[in-house]
Amino acid sequence: VLRSGVCRSRGCRGRSGPDVGRRGRRASSSCGEMVCFSVAVLSKNGKVLVSRQFVDMSRIRIEGLLAAFPKLIGTGNKQHTFVETDKVRYVYQPVESLYFLMITNKQSNIIEDLETLRLLAKLAPEYCHGIDEESILKHQFELIFALDEVISLGYRENVNMVHIRAYTEMESHEEKLANMIKASKVNEAKEEMKRKVSQIDKDKAERRKAGGGDSTGSSMMEGFGKMLDDSSAQLQQSAPLGGTTYRPPEDYAKSAAAAMPARSIKAGGGMQLGKKSTKVDLMAAMASEGAIAPTPAPSARPAAAGGASGIAAAVVASGALQLNVEEKVVAVLGRDGGVQSLEVKGDLQLLVSNPAVGKLTVGVSFGNNAGFQFKTHPNINKALFAEQSILGLKDASRSFPPGNALGVLKWRLQTADASMVPLTVNCWPSMAGDGTCEVSMEYELVRTGMELCAVSMTIPFPPGCAQPKVTCEAGEADYSARNNALVWSIPLINRTNPSGTLEFTVAGVDAASLFPIAVDFTSSKTFCELEIGEVLNLDTREPIMFASATTLSVESYAIV
Repeated sequence: VLRSGVCRSRGCRGRSGPDVGRRGRRASSSCGEMVCFSVAVLSKNGKVLVSRQFVDMSRIRIEGLLAAFPKLIGTGNKQHTFVETDKVRYVYQPVESLYFLMITNKQSNIIEDLETLRLLAKLAPEYCHGIDEESILKHQFELIFALDEVISLGYRENVNMVHIRAYTEMESHEEKLANMIKASKVNEAKEEMKRKVSQIDKDKAERRKAGGGDSTGSSMMEGFGKMLDDSSAQLQQSAPLGGTTYRPPEDYAKSAAAAMPARSIKAGGGMQLGKKSTKVDLMAAMASEGAIAPTPAPSARPAAAGGASGIAAAVVASGALQLNVEEKVVAVLGRDGGVQSLEVKGDLQLLVSNPAVGKLTVGVSFGNNAGFQFKTHPNINKALFAEQSILGLKDASRSFPPGNALGVLKWRLQTADASMVPLTVNCWPSMAGDGTCEVSMEYELVRTGMELCAVSMTIPFPPGCAQPKVTCEAGEADYSARNNALVWSIPLINRTNPSGTLEFTVAGVDAASLFPIAVDFTSSKTFCELEIGEVLNLDTREPIMFASATTLSVESYAIV
């Protein structure tokens, strides 16, 4: 029955034989008595949904064995049943509208077969998220991968559901790290490309402003002519042995011009280079009279007076500074919507990429931040920050360290004020007379000025419970039997979508086992009202262009 040559057991990576490991020895010592031929999932009318063979069998034979099964079973509905023929034994278990079937030889251990069948019947709700025909067909490959972890070369492996879950969810840390490095390189290349394009555009604008036209072609021709002059001078100094001297291209051009007959050129109204267009003159005149605003040079920040020097300074500073505002939220709320505790932790991170702009100051402005406690870095001038809200080093002659993000300002808020919480969740669980638990949930946006993105609420379930029946008004709800949790996802919560409800019913679950509920979200608006003002270069006293980002995320947000 075994295919000769390579052993396909996971425990044996080479050729089958007596010295290839426990699984390989077991398979090779019992080549004539295989235990499990095939595992299949069939509908009640005999339709084959999934079939996995563990020995070499022809398609005609396995189709014949599966086609004969519906004719051999009776009308009984026992918990576990089996049917024998002259050559094989059918061990099957009816589960709702499906049959889980094992085809073994008659010498197999029926006790072990029944135990294996019970384990296989648990794989369908775990990996197919349901025990119906549609779920099995949708997740058939996940089910096949799990079956391969249970049976190898016809024999059952010594595994349970915990082992199977760990084997099928095996992840590679090296692969994740390689993907992160690759994505980082791609993003860096894109940013470098954008910076180069911006710099080229600014250089073109500077040349147009200084020379009245694009001098790219003339500068290239001047450089090329200089190269020819240098090369001709070198060749003239080293004359060849034959006595022939090198003549520069200018001599050939002069000779050819002298040999050509002079032709009269008729003056006409052709295109004249260097002449300003009437439209440009008209626009300049209107700008001088104040009719329209003059067109500014392409720059993210206004250049200081000084012409080309100001533009050059702006080009150097482009992309050299990053300022990030980050906040984390830690909250504990009651299931009735009350607030037990709320803590907000935030900081302002400064990252200098170009050492040329390391000597700088950052101006900030604050709004209504009652209850917040602010603290600056030990190297920051506290008196300057307290009097003028400017972040700068105590020693103005020093520079911020390049290449490392530095937290220059931190703040913290601790309160139990319900009006400060961005989102409240109310839960009303109730037990029905038939033992089922009915739960109604409602979220409400308290801080209407905030927009919460990628909101998710994870409701835990005890292991082994049935799949709940869910009615979702906003967003979508997905139950994961593998994680024993119901996840309610709402893409966006804002003033136009401030509330929503979710109702679900589950059997055999105590209301207390559905808590704590974990909430997660992100936002581009922080609790602390802080805005970054002007960033000034202390060497040139000119403003520095910078990039900024503001993020609010959840560290812990629990409904208990």
